Amino acid sequence: MSTEAYAAHALLILSVFALWAPFPVIGWRVLFIVSIVLALWSGVLAWSALVPVFFLGTACLVLAKWRPVRFAAPIKTLSAGVVTIVAFGLGAHLFPGFGAHPIIDSVVLSEGAPPYSKALSFDKTIAGLLILGFLIARLKSRNGWMTMFTQGAPYAALTIIVVVGTALFLDYIRFDPKWTALFLPWLLFNFLTCVTEEAFFRGFIQSQLAMAFTRFPRADIIALCIATVLFGLAHFGGGGKYVVLATIAGIGYGWVYYKTKRIEGAILAHLLLNSVHFVFFTYPYLAEQ
Repeated sequence: MSTEAYAAHALLILSVFALWAPFPVIGWRVLFIVSIVLALWSGVLAWSALVPVFFLGTACLVLAKWRPVRFAAPIKTLSAGVVTIVAFGLGAHLFPGFGAHPIIDSVVLSEGAPPYSKALSFDKTIAGLLILGFLIARLKSRNGWMTMFTQGAPYAALTIIVVVGTALFLDYIRFDPKWTALFLPWLLFNFLTCVTEEAFFRGFIQSQLAMAFTRFPRADIIALCIATVLFGLAHFGGGGKYVVLATIAGIGYGWVYYKTKRIEGAILAHLLLNSVHFVFFTYPYLAEQ
């Protein structure tokens, strides 16, 4: 990649971290816009990529800011539908115009595991950034972070134990402790993945469904279950065992979000489980399953 391309990716990543800056010198919106300009200039993005970005950003703004006097419900419903479709498409890399740049290319990380690859891509990160930036409240105070940790830690730990135990039972992984210099870049880009997935499935889908089902008893639990099923199905490409494990993990992430009412709890639970998997067990999975 060119220097401009690396700078575009770096600024996009910084815009994600800027979401939690208590006193941002440069807001996430400015960093995001500059990253888009650099990405277009360097060829990381084609002009066609701006179409889904525009629709997602507009729909998020309508949901967050616009208070029409007439036709409020249909407009909000339409906007939520646009966010759902476009964000899922961006996360699944379905829209044209987004380049992918390998950062880990066909590396065998564990004995018996298939080669692992990871690529930099704008689309999935943009989806999480816009949803978080416009639609989800974020922690700013130290007390808020401490409360979230205290409330969420037991459920995150239980999620890790259950998912890892199930993965071992299914012979999806085996104990394989390791340390590699690739862990730190993997951790950074896996954090971005966790941010987007939790912003979409918990911060948007689960919370929107909870509001939609307010007339029903236990609306929060219904929303959690639906979001969990959708999260599991989104991992269909990894096979049946992966869907089972993702569904169980989704229950845990959703429960952390339900108990803490904070997206950061779900993001950290997701990242911690993935990190335990990477460092202590076969990664990404046993090829002979």
